[in-house]
Amino acid sequence: ILGDLLLVSSMSCYLSAFTRKVREEALENFSDLLKQKEIKISDNKTRIALFLSEMNIKQWEKLGLPTHDFYTMNSLILSICNRWPLIVDPEQQATNWIRNIEDSLMLIDASDANLIQKISQNVSQGVKTLIFNVRKTIDSNLDNLIQKKFYMRGNQKFLILGDLEVP
Repeated sequence: ILGDLLLVSSMSCYLSAFTRKVREEALENFSDLLKQKEIKISDNKTRIALFLSEMNIKQWEKLGLPTHDFYTMNSLILSICNRWPLIVDPEQQATNWIRNIEDSLMLIDASDANLIQKISQNVSQGVKTLIFNVRKTIDSNLDNLIQKKFYMRGNQKFLILGDLEVP
């Protein structure tokens, strides 16, 4: 289990933004290092099964997740990570799947003139939000949100977005 946890942790922390080929090569190299250190690892299916039941996977596939270990692993990373994911999704497969699994998901285009106001409102109301069409950069006013720089005042969490203080 230790080797499997190390592999999944490395994927979620370092490799999730890379292509399948780059990720597979890096995981193969990391797996070889673990084997050299005599740390046992499972095959990919067994590794996924440590975190997800077959029923979970079938439900996700029913909701539009493509049937391949790569997509299952991506979904696993999304479900266990506490970081905000950047999803490169030219075919809209991940976006469609996320829209199917999330109730009351608000979609906001990154180029929307009212992006900060909409995000501020969604944060204060606890509305799940997906920002799409993100280009090479994103509005720097979102840095505190992306970095999860919340602060406490009394017993309430706050966040600064641009010139707005958001509870």
